[in-house]
Amino acid sequence: MRFNLHPKRLVGRVFPIVEWARTYDLRTGIGDLIAGVTVALTLVPQSIAYAALAGYEPQYGLYASLTGGFVYAVMGTVPQINIGPTALLSLLTFTYTNGTSPDFAVLLCFIGGVVQLIAGVAQLGFLVEYVSTPVVSGFTSAAALTIASSQIKSLLGLQYEAESFMTSWSGLVHNIVDTKLHDALLGLVCCIVLMGMKAIKEIRIRKSDEEQKSRSKVILQRSLWFAGVSRNAFVVVLASVVAFILQQDERNPFILTGHITPGLPRPQVPPFHSTVLNATISAGGMFSKLGSGLLIVPLVGVISNVAIAKAFSQGKTLDATQEIISLGICNIVGSFFRSFPVNGSFTRSAVSDASGVRTPAAGFYTSLIVLFTLWLLTPYFYFIPRAALAAVIVCAVLHMVDIDIVIKLWKTSRLDLIPLVGTFVCGLLLGVEVGLGCGVAIDALLILFYQVFQVITQFDLKVVFILQVQSPFVANWRLFHLNIHNIYHYNQYFQ
Repeated sequence: MRFNLHPKRLVGRVFPIVEWARTYDLRTGIGDLIAGVTVALTLVPQSIAYAALAGYEPQYGLYASLTGGFVYAVMGTVPQINIGPTALLSLLTFTYTNGTSPDFAVLLCFIGGVVQLIAGVAQLGFLVEYVSTPVVSGFTSAAALTIASSQIKSLLGLQYEAESFMTSWSGLVHNIVDTKLHDALLGLVCCIVLMGMKAIKEIRIRKSDEEQKSRSKVILQRSLWFAGVSRNAFVVVLASVVAFILQQDERNPFILTGHITPGLPRPQVPPFHSTVLNATISAGGMFSKLGSGLLIVPLVGVISNVAIAKAFSQGKTLDATQEIISLGICNIVGSFFRSFPVNGSFTRSAVSDASGVRTPAAGFYTSLIVLFTLWLLTPYFYFIPRAALAAVIVCAVLHMVDIDIVIKLWKTSRLDLIPLVGTFVCGLLLGVEVGLGCGVAIDALLILFYQVFQVITQFDLKVVFILQVQSPFVANWRLFHLNIHNIYHYNQYFQ
């Protein structure tokens, strides 16, 4: 982004709403309203589930969903993107704030937003390109399995510490005899219903030439799609109704979400001190606890957000710098309303795209519904079974395990499987944040390998012999000289 533009053009670059609002009409508004409401049906149950994944009470997920839509409507450039809590950042938030108070997550959100804002203003977005696709794929796949594993305890009605992939499975082995039958059955049914309704969304009704304009078939197709899109809300509401009906003398066969603090969050400055177990922790202590998360969380947020923006830019030039700045502002503003770190969600963005979104204003309508939910509906969330929320999370992250890229790399560039596998294995065994660092380190070593050990391709055209050097040869000219010498002496062309 260039900041030496004419003031009016600069305002249009920083606040894209100034540009598209000029042509905003009723038809566009209706399209955005439909998309915003549809996305909210996915966002509200997901936000409650992701709050549990982050280790906090359900209202914090709704707090994290509140301001992103408002801010992105003003500063965002890609209409489809929906800013809010995601499984990946919720897991990282849990990793760096586990055992603390919500103040730590709010501070992480604020500092992460500041880091993203500085990166955007300084035009450092190009640094994201140094994290290769295999590393990102290995990281997200490891995170998906870690997230799914951490929810097994809630699916089965168990209670034990599940801080990582390894502890999740070891805890399951030691506590499986305590499985609660009602929770396990409910969790299984919820998973089956969620996957079944997702499959319904993919059904395509064939149309003959005569039926091309059949209104009934169009309505049926859209109904199937809407049923699939609203599957999270449907499952959560249905499970809550079942739990309410089975309630007897304040006893319930399911482990419930329990009391949720009602009302809107009171705007306040992000905390720079906190109290944990009657001990006051200073700003320095909070920064020390958050550690590398102050950089890793915003970095992961930027990587995923830019990737989603590219996927939905529809061939248009993407202003990556503006996207980074807008994400930073979303986190900074959100931290004043008790939000934990947020970024764009691919699932919700895909729903928005399929709903016919026209402008970023769709996020405004989504946030209005979240505001309404916080204001009036939170008392009714008491009966949401945790097994149902766990099912929502598990079914939401399964698609993050990327098998296709492994097949593609095996066929095209097997050496690139090394950072992918390294990131994936280290992420599962040592933690996703360590896995990301290992992946970047392996990538750097591979680049160094390419620089030092030259790859020379030979083309024998009978008349002329061509050597193509696929790495720099000035810095390591001795090795280059040796390779040319060997080719000269051992190739039949020169005999």
